[in-house]
Amino acid sequence: MVEVGNKEYITLCAETTRNSIGNFSASGRYLGYEVVMSDFNENPLSLKSRVPIAGGMQRDVMDEGVYMYRFTLTWIVTDFRHLKFFASGITNSGSNPYTHTINLENSKSSNFFSLQRVQDSGSVFTYLGCTFLRTRYEWQKSTGDDNAGYLKAVGTVIATSMNTTTSAQSISDSTTREPFTFNEFKATIDGTEKIEVISGSIEIDSGINPEDFFYCSATNDKYIGEVRPVFFKTVGNLTYAVKDDSLITEMIDGISGTTKFEFIK
Repeated sequence: MVEVGNKEYITLCAETTRNSIGNFSASGRYLGYEVVMSDFNENPLSLKSRVPIAGGMQRDVMDEGVYMYRFTLTWIVTDFRHLKFFASGITNSGSNPYTHTINLENSKSSNFFSLQRVQDSGSVFTYLGCTFLRTRYEWQKSTGDDNAGYLKAVGTVIATSMNTTTSAQSISDSTTREPFTFNEFKATIDGTEKIEVISGSIEIDSGINPEDFFYCSATNDKYIGEVRPVFFKTVGNLTYAVKDDSLITEMIDGISGTTKFEFIK
């Protein structure tokens, strides 16, 4: 299914009970600018074909397996509130600009969220029990009329269920937020700021394998079980213009000082 020519927006909201729609009016959020959502996987109900007991030349019954909607989201980042669906231990300090510190825990379940895709045609797609598997952020300087100069994100999501019967939820979030741009990035390598950055990326992977949570349980029925992050992995990459041998020395001897990527608005 491909929807063409529709103006749309995507909002999300934390769920207190998995697969139950969150309170959008109290804590619903726009995901960001220029959101593109892929179509979900071809067989989200994991349909199986059954051959009749009496035999025959064709399979005449399709049985449902586990429910799993998998899709990707691409957007221009305006804030990092979606990160709470990776890690629950997030603390805020300071004043504008704020410092957000993420503490990954040794044992936790995913923080599930509801997602709504609202189209100008009036169609509303509601996904429940959503979980981020991984998200990649990319940025580079723009010299033309394109969106390369923004911080862009690509996230892989799985959801337990989807319906088209829930009406669009009103949210209190503002549409006036500013997107992050390339010049709001700061790289510190071994205690020294590096300004000769051409492009960069960060990828966060929760290590979740959905197939590990297809529980054989009458209580769970056909829904995915409560997925849990297995091993968080965060990888950052920089394309950097080398002007001296300092980075080459660090590559050989190793980095012992402070190394961090920051987005400062």
